[in-house]
Amino acid sequence: MGGDAFFLGFPYAKTTDSMLAGGYPLPLIKRATLSGMSQLVPGKGSVIILDGYNNPGFSGSPVVFRDTTKSEATFKVGGVVVSFLPEAGPVLKTEEVTQAQITDEDKQESRILEYHQRFYRVTHETTDFVRLNTGVAFAHDIKFAVDLIRQHPIGPKVADDFQPK
Repeated sequence: MGGDAFFLGFPYAKTTDSMLAGGYPLPLIKRATLSGMSQLVPGKGSVIILDGYNNPGFSGSPVVFRDTTKSEATFKVGGVVVSFLPEAGPVLKTEEVTQAQITDEDKQESRILEYHQRFYRVTHETTDFVRLNTGVAFAHDIKFAVDLIRQHPIGPKVADDFQPK
């Protein structure tokens, strides 16, 4: 564990003219650290746990690792990105205040953002929450992907659920 892994994808399906090469969008390449592996279903492969930001658009991307048994830079596909670990975080409300309006609680909770010499911005949590990306990504090892391809050589059917069996 602890080795480098890389995955590529097209996050949020965004492209710009600077990302185009010969009329095709270029994928973004992300670096992650292999943090762990967990048995998926006996005989069906493992879940690869990566410490690296995965965003919508990376799902289905290959996860590659450097083959350290070779002297040259050889990479092998080790898995396929499937998801990331989300977390709920509070939505913050920011308001402009004078220095005299700053409370001791604002100071203790580190809510103060300096704005100008006479005005400050203070943040407060609201009761609303937003989905955050923890930076933990999950991939299924390549055995799972190869098994799916063999089971569906001409492509998936609408009724397929693609769950390991």
